[in-house]
Amino acid sequence: MIGTTIFIYVLWIADFIYEGGVPLIKILFHLPYNYRLFGIPSLHVFIVTFSSFFTVYLFHLYLSKRTRLLLILYLVNLSAALLIYSRAMLFFNITGSVIVYFISMRKNSVATNCTGYRGDVGDAFSLWLVRVATCIARSE
Repeated sequence: MIGTTIFIYVLWIADFIYEGGVPLIKILFHLPYNYRLFGIPSLHVFIVTFSSFFTVYLFHLYLSKRTRLLLILYLVNLSAALLIYSRAMLFFNITGSVIVYFISMRKNSVATNCTGYRGDVGDAFSLWLVRVATCIARSE
């Protein structure tokens, strides 16, 4: 999990270098910043999508194992949305986390009913459902 977080932040740093700075800092210091031009075109799409999935997945792992390290990694990955000044990414990550939280609270989750499994397979399926719902919401 730590290695994946480092990998994601290496990609974010590449985006920051391409942009010429961190968007949040540029905005705080009133430097010119256009969010439409931020990031390496194809790489940025991959980073946002993978980072969003991984953030929600970390929250799921935190709910399952309740370790401080997973909570810290979740918050570190969630903070990327703040650094790139993306309300949409922050909203989708928090919404996905809330959905995962509610699914984890139910004894008979949607994932259990659909897959017949309780545990890793059902949890992975529920996370997949969250991503599909997020993609559908973005396209409308």
